[in-house]
Amino acid sequence: MRLYAKIKNEFNKFDQIMEVVSGEELSQSDLLNLIEGETEIKDCIFILDELILEKEVYIEAVKLKIETLKARLNRIESSRDSLRDVILAAMDKSGIKSLITPTSTITIKNTPPKVVVNDESKIPAKYFITQDPKLDKRLLANDLAEGGDIDGVVMSNGGITLQVKRT
Repeated sequence: MRLYAKIKNEFNKFDQIMEVVSGEELSQSDLLNLIEGETEIKDCIFILDELILEKEVYIEAVKLKIETLKARLNRIESSRDSLRDVILAAMDKSGIKSLITPTSTITIKNTPPKVVVNDESKIPAKYFITQDPKLDKRLLANDLAEGGDIDGVVMSNGGITLQVKRT
């Protein structure tokens, strides 16, 4: 039986068991024993956990490959920029303003002057862009947790999450 079909089948068995025992008072251990005896749900969870681990390994491998490719990209870009600098220097020294090659037209152009900031603290305030305020949710959460009452804010009831610790 295919893995996902098996998992679906086991969860269906689980649902049926829960439906049958819904009105009965069972202890947690009795319920777990019943589920373990009638389903292979634990085995399915173990299999799913192994699949998660496999995906995590793939994620790390892809991240590493991305870092390697980014480093390679940076080296190639740096090499390209160095070649452009050599062409610029050669054309500038030889007085060549424009050159047509089989694949491109290379031209030396003047660039407009740009601002160079030497001491930002001396620049008048009118030249600064004011940022929109950003809400500090961590501070809000801390104040609410300490019993603070803040208009327009409430804490959610939370939820559930799956924690997986690898040993």
